[in-house]
Amino acid sequence: MRTATILVHDPAITEAPPPGTLIAGRYTCAADYQVRRPRGTHDWLITVTHAGAGRYRHAAAACECHAGDVVVLAPGTPHDYATADDRWEFSWAHFTPRPGWSSWLSLPATAPGLHHQHSSGSAWQRIEGAITRLVHDSQRGGVLHEELALNALEELLILLSRRAAQADRQLDPRVAATLERLGASLADPLSVAALASAVATSPSRLAHLFRAQVGEPITRMHLKLRMRHAARLLELTPRSIGEIAGEVGFSSAFYFARQFRAWYGQSPTAYRRSARERAGAPGHPLASAD
Repeated sequence: MRTATILVHDPAITEAPPPGTLIAGRYTCAADYQVRRPRGTHDWLITVTHAGAGRYRHAAAACECHAGDVVVLAPGTPHDYATADDRWEFSWAHFTPRPGWSSWLSLPATAPGLHHQHSSGSAWQRIEGAITRLVHDSQRGGVLHEELALNALEELLILLSRRAAQADRQLDPRVAATLERLGASLADPLSVAALASAVATSPSRLAHLFRAQVGEPITRMHLKLRMRHAARLLELTPRSIGEIAGEVGFSSAFYFARQFRAWYGQSPTAYRRSARERAGAPGHPLASAD
C-alpha cells in the first residue's frame, strides 16, 4: 500500500479526479494540507480517519474527524477539508456507485450532502479492514483487483448504512450483539438457545425482539448471511463448491447447492459463471463442478 506524506501550501481550488472510475489512496498529511472545492465533485467521496485529526467546513456545518470517523460527501457538495492539528492520516475514495447501491447511500445528513459517522470496537475494525482492502486492491490494477476493490467499497457502504439504521431505530443491544455473533460464526451450527444465553435473555424473548427489530427470524438471517458469503466466495475465489459449502457451515455440498439454488435461483456453478462474465474475465480459472 502506498502511504504518502502530502504538503499543500496553496489553498486555491483543488482539482477533482475525473468521474466514472474508482480512485483511492491513503495519506499521512502535514499541518498545511488543505483541499477546497466550492462546487464539489461529480462523484462521491468517502474519507476514513485512522489517526491524527482532520476538519471539514461546509456552508451549513463544520466537523472534526479523529480515528474511527467516516465522512461521505455526495456529488456537488461544496467542501473544504484540511489537517486539524499537526498530522492527519486518512484513507479516501472517489467513486461512482453501481445501480444497486442507492439505498446504502441514503445516509442521514449531518449537513446537506455530508454524512459524518463515528465507529469503535469491532464495528471500527470491520470498517477499517474494508477501506484498507479497497485501497490496496484499487492500486494493483487489472479487472479482478478492480472487482475486489468494488466489493470492499460495497461492504464499507453496507456497514455504514447498517450502523446508521441501527442508530436511527435504536437497535436493542441484545439484537445488535446477536447480529454480530451471526456474522462471525457462519460455519457454526445455529443455536438460538446459545445466542440467547450469550446476551442473558430467554430464547423466546430474543426471537421476538430480533424479528420485531430486524424484520425476519434469526434462522432466516443466519441463512441469508451464509448465502451472501458463499456468493462472494464464488465470485472472487477459485475454491471448489465443496470447500465453500464447508466454510459456510454445510457438511453436504449437495444440500448446499440446493439451498443456494433456492436462494439465488441458479446453481453455484451457474452463479459463478455469470459472475465471471459480469467481471469480463472469461479466462479466469474458476472451478466448475457442483
